[in-house]
Amino acid sequence: MVSPMSEITLQYLLGGASFIAVAIPAIYLLIAVIKQARARAFVLIDREGKVVFEISAESVQRTKPDEIARLRERIRQKHDITIRAA
Repeated sequence: MVSPMSEITLQYLLGGASFIAVAIPAIYLLIAVIKQARARAFVLIDREGKVVFEISAESVQRTKPDEIARLRERIRQKHDITIRAA
């Protein structure tokens, strides 16, 4: 015959389930924050949502100086660029 669960055992089980219910979303949030903090590239987006330029270590090395100058001039004149981490 199975004995009924004691009150202490039930409290431990409910406490463990509550901890897991809070810990799993907190871990997902922490992973998302770490990914944003360690972004390897930044994307410049205009008001229409089109990607104008991607800035990363590799892209800066292979980009021609005149392209960077045009991008700088556009940002200076239009002010329509937003920056997002990629």
